[in-house]
Amino acid sequence: YLLTDKSCPPRTFWRQIALMERQKLSQRLYESRIASLQRCVSFFVMFHHMAKKVQGFWPKVSFGLLHYDMDRTQSIMRIATTASPVSGMDVREKILQLSLDRKRHKIFDNCRRMARQWREKTREGVLKRFREKREYTCFVSFGLLH
Repeated sequence: YLLTDKSCPPRTFWRQIALMERQKLSQRLYESRIASLQRCVSFFVMFHHMAKKVQGFWPKVSFGLLHYDMDRTQSIMRIATTASPVSGMDVREKILQLSLDRKRHKIFDNCRRMARQWREKTREGVLKRFREKREYTCFVSFGLLH
């Protein structure tokens, strides 16, 4: 009897339900291990067969001018599926930290440049005053200024 059959006696119906419940684990294992592998292999075979037909099609149509090398294209089309050793959140935090460091260095460089400019201006002013004072003392010591 099938579950949807109206003529199924209730006892048989509940036995079928109990049987399905007992087989649930084995069905899940079969689906996750064997059936998915079968589907994967069948897709590989189907795409390989399709690529073989395309490889043979182009030389016939173009009289040997165009060709499609299946082995060459399969080796080129590789997709990197290796997981990143660093999570995205770590990368975001690192980018923010680098941005803050860059701003901090820019501020320090500006302060250093401004201090250097101030020092040069101050030094020039001190030297200028020193020269003026020196010239004045020279004139006084020689008696040229009273």
